[in-house]
Amino acid sequence: MKIDSYHPEYGLNVLLWELCRDCYLGEHQVKHKADTYLPRLSSQNDEGYKSYLKRTVYYPILSNTISGRLGQIMRKSPILKGSSRGQGWMTEKVTKDHKDIGAFVGKVLEELMKVGRVGILADFDEKTQNPYFSIYNAESIINWLEDDGILSEVHLVEESYVLDSVQEVKPERRVRRCYIDDEGFYSVDVYRVPVIGGTSKVELMATYRPLQFGNALREIPFVFV
Repeated sequence: MKIDSYHPEYGLNVLLWELCRDCYLGEHQVKHKADTYLPRLSSQNDEGYKSYLKRTVYYPILSNTISGRLGQIMRKSPILKGSSRGQGWMTEKVTKDHKDIGAFVGKVLEELMKVGRVGILADFDEKTQNPYFSIYNAESIINWLEDDGILSEVHLVEESYVLDSVQEVKPERRVRRCYIDDEGFYSVDVYRVPVIGGTSKVELMATYRPLQFGNALREIPFVFV
């Protein structure tokens, strides 16, 4: 698959995800996108339209509902199973930004209630020698391929800020290609791709084959939730 291509289902759902997120953000976001949600009537002048926007009220039903349900669900701590070492790791930090299992589960549930889709990738930090989970929202999972229901490739967008050659902060957009290679093992390619509106070219930054206890994996450690 081309690294900058999109799955057909992505195009069918991305506008719906945007609508759900705008509803969650509430009145400020709705009025910020007034041309979309509160179009001007043909009979309204500038003052009339400004007055119309000022009078408009959007009740935060979605955000209040999600916050309430999350509070109910997370009232009890997650039940952990497995080895004592694994349970100890999950109670301390399960993400690169040091979130514990409770915060991690809460974020996954929040994304599910917002847009109905989220992805989780299991990975390993070579520096700390610790495993961790990464959450990818629906908009970041741009392409995927399944073979008889088993994931054989998935493309994940990662956006951050970096220092350029003159030490100024600039946005950077990467695509992590997770796939089963020709030998049947899980491999990863990381590409730098143009930001929205950018003109730079796609550049391969890294390629590697993750290991588990010294052995290559036969499956991609990624799940759609």
